Amino acid sequence: MLAVLFFVIIAVMRVIQSVGGKRASIEVKEMKTFFCYGVYYEALAAVIGLISVAITGFKGLNAPTVICGAVTAVFLMINFYASLNAVKGCKLIVSAMASNGGMLIACFVSSFWFGESIGVLQYIGLVLFLAAAYLLSSVPKAAEVGEKKKISKGTWVLLAVVMLSEGGVEVSQKYFSVRVGGNSAWFSFFMFAVSAAIMAVGLIRETIKGRGLNGCLIAESGAENLAADKKATGGEKARKGGLNKTLYICGALLATAVFVVNLLITELGKTINTVVLFPVSASISICITVLVGWIVYKEKLTAKNIVGVAAGLCAVILLAI
Repeated sequence: MLAVLFFVIIAVMRVIQSVGGKRASIEVKEMKTFFCYGVYYEALAAVIGLISVAITGFKGLNAPTVICGAVTAVFLMINFYASLNAVKGCKLIVSAMASNGGMLIACFVSSFWFGESIGVLQYIGLVLFLAAAYLLSSVPKAAEVGEKKKISKGTWVLLAVVMLSEGGVEVSQKYFSVRVGGNSAWFSFFMFAVSAAIMAVGLIRETIKGRGLNGCLIAESGAENLAADKKATGGEKARKGGLNKTLYICGALLATAVFVVNLLITELGKTINTVVLFPVSASISICITVLVGWIVYKEKLTAKNIVGVAAGLCAVILLAI
């Protein structure tokens, strides 16, 4: 019964992830903004993690937990960058399917690392999942002006990185759940804290590089730039490397949603097999993402897309059997 409640909460958090993630990708237009948003978003999640640690009484801290959290942080940072940029060049559901594809990596790794078996139906599910990804990548024949007719090679590379990095995150989560088995709050805290630290290094680098290129201009016309900054719109501020109101809101919502999802999946991983845990989580994500993309962002669904959604759901069901 507790597991069912956890999955319901995960479903709610997935809605926030889908809406906030797509909106943030629209607002982030250059690298300095990316790092600035990343520091804000990951640091907030780390603070939430520290609050969770305080609630549990600061117990269960050990070296394996710190190391596992740090390794997961690297995968998480890569996934964050790839996801934020991939969704700019494809539909929300395609990006989500790539992310959900990480469960395939987690399932196969768990089969020989954690002794969890995979049967014939799981292999069929893999093929069906790949077919679903292909069907979901199609676009309407009468595409709207400005809408890309096909996914670019660069976006496909990003989608592959999303899948691999998400697989790394899930394998790390499962390893912590099965082999370490410590306080999940500490694990989550270090995962997001290390990610924030890495993002901070990137932000400092981008800031120094920007000053080196534009230092003379700023020195000569500092008063004019200051006045222009005051008049700049939220989007303009984001392009200059700062965060606008939308990114502040999206970051706060995403930090909460991602932390909760990570914490609950880590806890569920202690008692539920990988071939059940991640496919069920993926099916929730697919349904939520399709609805959000269609209702909120008016993304068109072709007949192939609809068949792809059905194939994706059938794939995760087969993987879970």
